[in-house]
Amino acid sequence: MGATLSQLTQWLAERWRAERPAGRLALTPARLLRWAVLLLLLGPTALGLAGLVAPALGLWPALGFEEVSAIAWQRWWALPGLADGLRLTLVSGIGGTLLAVLLTMGWLAAAAGTRFGERLERLLAPVLAMPHLALALGLLWLAAPSGVLMRLLLAPFEVLAPPQYPLPDAHGITLALGLALKEAPFLMLMAQTALSRLPVTAQLQAGQALGYSIPQLRWRILMPQVMRAIALPIGAVLAYSLAVVDVAQVLGPTRTPTLAVRLVELWRDSDPSSRLPASVGALLLALLVIVVMALGAAVGRYLLNRHRDWVLDNPGA
Repeated sequence: MGATLSQLTQWLAERWRAERPAGRLALTPARLLRWAVLLLLLGPTALGLAGLVAPALGLWPALGFEEVSAIAWQRWWALPGLADGLRLTLVSGIGGTLLAVLLTMGWLAAAAGTRFGERLERLLAPVLAMPHLALALGLLWLAAPSGVLMRLLLAPFEVLAPPQYPLPDAHGITLALGLALKEAPFLMLMAQTALSRLPVTAQLQAGQALGYSIPQLRWRILMPQVMRAIALPIGAVLAYSLAVVDVAQVLGPTRTPTLAVRLVELWRDSDPSSRLPASVGALLLALLVIVVMALGAAVGRYLLNRHRDWVLDNPGA
């Protein structure tokens, strides 16, 4: 029976290949599964994008906007504080990502492969498991003028009135610090994964035989390899930092919020027509994320090439 089924299956496959037109791809189960997964992943994204493009073009029949017009764009550019929101978005998003990358590079240069680095790695999972909003609230509770940290610092001096400073600040620095503290453990974990795939011991031993120190080898040999390996996670951190909402609502300025928070406020406005400029803003924010990620990739590639030239031109430095 098994042989009969096998022969029948083989005959059907040969018959299908014989009758299939030349140049046409065979619909194998693997190919069908691949297309189904792509449709499952890209379908909702395409529908959501269509739901943004139509209102951005002024089309929303349910609200009476039945023709293509520039009303959504006019309402978007008429909103107050767009320039400040853009500045805060760039400062917090790019600044938080840069701080997270610098913390990861510092960990690689100073603690990778050491006992302290191994102990630090054990703390990464609990920090990663902590929700972003919980970390933001904890940071605000800790660093506020009347928070725990200031109370501990001023307790020996018996200061009753702590110094007053704005928190969150109006420049997005607090938000950038909060994003860096949350995303640095993620990048460290990705860096550790990249290190586990490299012959670290062999490279360090070969470098020491040539007269280099361990810090030099970490910076010159391991760092470029790891940074290339975690380029995609860095891009994910950058995209998240530019479009974050929950953390920005806690650690970001309230008078002039970031663009992502402003879009959520417009979408939740009691006036349904506010969703027209919100759609325009969502498209512009997506374009901003793409442009900043492309620029970041170009800058990272340039710095890695400069690092390689510096290593080759200064072998004894």
